[in-house]
Amino acid sequence: QQRLAKLESSKDESISRAKADAADLRNQLTADAQALSKRIQEDAKNAAQNEVERAKKQLREELLKESVIAARKDLSAQVSSADQQRLQDQFINNIKTVQP
Repeated sequence: QQRLAKLESSKDESISRAKADAADLRNQLTADAQALSKRIQEDAKNAAQNEVERAKKQLREELLKESVIAARKDLSAQVSSADQQRLQDQFINNIKTVQP
């Protein structure tokens, strides 16, 4: 009977230890899952911010390109052939002045 009591006591201790180990494991897994979730959220936020910045940069580049094209068209329409000839003549005269 003493041996039976000892086995009962050992069984109870084993069950208590197993429950405590399970609780510790559950707590650790929960903490790990929360840390992973936070890291995933931060990575997603950073990726979204990077994508927004890339899109802004691309939009600025396209806007600048379109502005240059529009300015060239506008200048071409405003500068007559006489103006172009006058500018060429001035350029040639400036070069002649610089060269001995």
